[in-house]
Amino acid sequence: MVESDNSFSAHLSQPSSMESLDPPFQETYKTLFDKYSMDAMLNDDTEFIIVEECELPVIDLSRLNGGELEREECKNEIAKASQEWGFFQVVNHGISGEILERMRREQVKVFKKPFHEKINDMHLNFSAGSYRWGTPSATCLRQLSWSEAFHVPLTDISGSGGLTSLSSTMQQFATTVSDLAQKLAEILAEKMGHKSTFFKENCLPSTCYLRMNRYPPCPLSSEVFGLMPHTDSDFLTILHQDQIRRTAISERWEVDCS
Repeated sequence: MVESDNSFSAHLSQPSSMESLDPPFQETYKTLFDKYSMDAMLNDDTEFIIVEECELPVIDLSRLNGGELEREECKNEIAKASQEWGFFQVVNHGISGEILERMRREQVKVFKKPFHEKINDMHLNFSAGSYRWGTPSATCLRQLSWSEAFHVPLTDISGSGGLTSLSSTMQQFATTVSDLAQKLAEILAEKMGHKSTFFKENCLPSTCYLRMNRYPPCPLSSEVFGLMPHTDSDFLTILHQDQIRRTAISERWEVDCS
């Protein structure tokens, strides 16, 4: 998911003031931009990447509340989508639009804070290292993630006390999404031949996270990813996207909560 601008220069300017909300990508990765500019002058060839679009499975979870046959058909569809695709979209999942909208508003507010407040965890009280941006190990633009994120352990959220609008909203959001994740995990465990409580007993809250992502405007969208292609280290991801739906998924169990 990349927001793009149509112009690029080897000496792009980016506000360095303490009040800038965007991470200093161009200052921090200036060497990579300079290298790209030099390579572009020496090689005018344009490389095009063709991406095939597919219709992913959409599963109506309200069928789990129907008769026995309907419930079993829904469970089988979940298992099949997980096995064949590793990704599927769920509707009628029980998470209210009000909660999703409140979480979206809080996410917008926290990312609008000045960069120096986010990087120094001022007033947010998240664990050290929760705020992340860019790719420190990148050696070229193709390895750079043009994004910022808060990667917050659920234990931080449950222990926050709900003292702020952000923390109380995160608590409510995490609780409802965790219930959805548990419901899906029980179905997957059963279809894998385990007892339904297998993942609840083996996936502890300390291994669970809520991640908020933001993709700032990028001056070179053809060369930079919003988030580098990767494989999640977790067993199950519940993903809620905004209206810019450009996430490419492969080889993992992931659920799009729309």
